[in-house]
Amino acid sequence: MQRWVLCNGIRWEGLLILNDATSEDAIQEYAVIDEKSGAQVESLTVSWMKASGLAETLTEIADGKWELVMVTKWTDQKDPRERIETRKRHSKRNCQLCA
Repeated sequence: MQRWVLCNGIRWEGLLILNDATSEDAIQEYAVIDEKSGAQVESLTVSWMKASGLAETLTEIADGKWELVMVTKWTDQKDPRERIETRKRHSKRNCQLCA
């Protein structure tokens, strides 16, 4: 069984790609956040995607080819950037999920 660390994310091409899975042994899901605006662009179930499809999707999102549908149509979300911890701050909490 594969286990994913929940408290991780990637900063890439103006996007924050943040683990959004419900548990360490659940399917691998990531929220894709526009770093500049804080808007969630999409939620990707990576476990169901091929690597080439994931790369293509992320490139299209970074290039601005996807609308901010998650914000404008589906949710009344708050800025998720407010909940992101720096690595230094997170490590001080002695996270039980980190190796």
